[in-house]
Amino acid sequence: MLFRPILAIAASFITLTSAWYCGSDNQGDIDQDARTQLFKAFQLELFSGDVSDAFAKYVSTDLIEHTSSANSFGSDVGFLSALFPTVDISTVGNDLTGCFRRDDGAPICTSHYKATPKAGVQGFIQNVTAISDYYRYDGTCIVEHWDSTMTASATTSNPAFPG
Repeated sequence: MLFRPILAIAASFITLTSAWYCGSDNQGDIDQDARTQLFKAFQLELFSGDVSDAFAKYVSTDLIEHTSSANSFGSDVGFLSALFPTVDISTVGNDLTGCFRRDDGAPICTSHYKATPKAGVQGFIQNVTAISDYYRYDGTCIVEHWDSTMTASATTSNPAFPG
């Protein structure tokens, strides 16, 4: 019987300390520094392999998705959950992320990284691939995503690809 009250206390603690950034928890427009920190927290959770939790906290379930391999919130979670265990992710350049405002004022955050296939692991990515992700925010919530990829091949002439 003691287990039930302890579980209830733990659940209320988790509820109080968990941060959510979409739906009714959207905190509205925030300054650029705060958005950059929020985006870095999303990226850290995402790339640490906790795709479902990262999406649940930071991404709208009504995500506008422009990627052909995964065209919705649910398919993104499934695709990335299957992809990340098969590759090593590393930054391209000094930092993984950056945020700015488009000409129309919409807040955008980007990440630029490379995915290297893990030796002996069969996955979607067969060669080193440079990936740039772009996310549009509404307040504190990611509401739109698109990306660009470039895959190395036998004819790639830059030995330092992707940079």
